[in-house]
Amino acid sequence: MICRRFTVRLLAALLVLPWFPPSGFGQGPLAEGGGAEVREAVDGDTVILADNRQVRLVGLQAPKLALGRKNFKDWPLAEESKRAVAAMALGKRVTLRHGGTRQDRHGRALAHLYRDDGLWIQGEMLKLGLARVYTFPDNRALAAEMYALEAEARAAKRGIWAHSFYAVRAPEGLKGDIDTFQIVVGTVVEAAAVKGAVYLNFGPD
Repeated sequence: MICRRFTVRLLAALLVLPWFPPSGFGQGPLAEGGGAEVREAVDGDTVILADNRQVRLVGLQAPKLALGRKNFKDWPLAEESKRAVAAMALGKRVTLRHGGTRQDRHGRALAHLYRDDGLWIQGEMLKLGLARVYTFPDNRALAAEMYALEAEARAAKRGIWAHSFYAVRAPEGLKGDIDTFQIVVGTVVEAAAVKGAVYLNFGPD
């Protein structure tokens, strides 16, 4: 999240590029969470299963659809992202695998999704460039693998990475991006922890 005075909240999963994961980062076994057929794709990172569970594809942020929210506009490529998830998962049986917190505050299951043929849905969305990595401290399993796939798609300018809306930002141009999720590249000159949040400053102001 880009905050005032060009300060970036670490809680919003900022990437300072280039980024190289430390050894073992994101590793560890995933816990099985059962399986079911996918009944509906809500958007590019949320599906509903035949047993009525709503699953948030953990570790991702796909372009957002308004979904009836007041004063909210669809992000670019949001429909394309939803169609991609539907094409690879709709009517298919998937297995849920958990690498951290299993449910969010909205009651959605937080899981990595794998088709019965072994396809990892999160990985495929990142390969296509139709989602970006979005992790939290309580759910970072497979983060290293996801960052590697995102970097590949970004280098190839696939999907969102060819669109200016999702461009990697320079610190000097952040004023118009306050309170949004952005990927920023620059040199951190100061860091501070305030009320449980960590702030990274790219400049004196």
